Amino acid sequence: MEDLQAAVRAFHRAFGVVRPVEVYVLDLVSEVGELAKAYLKTTRYGEAEPDPGLLEALSEEAGDALYLLLSLIEAAGLDARELLEATLAKYRARLGARGSMGSAPED
Repeated sequence: MEDLQAAVRAFHRAFGVVRPVEVYVLDLVSEVGELAKAYLKTTRYGEAEPDPGLLEALSEEAGDALYLLLSLIEAAGLDARELLEATLAKYRARLGARGSMGSAPED
């Protein structure tokens, strides 16, 4: 995980990419939308099995979303590994307590 965040940091430094957190949030939301759109298009909006182009489309859009998520984490001064470990611990606790990873109304 550190390698991925470090690669994004190095890319930003090498190309002078400096953007505020808000820009990364909006760009990330946009790319996640593109990811959903790619899936919907290749399944004719859930009416058919995914076509052979799905993996390629998802790969490109998922890569964009991953880059932007790591850029957001980096711009906010956070640590991707720490975030993931905390989230996994939260999900483990939820699964142990109620058998589901989803949020409960009180969460």
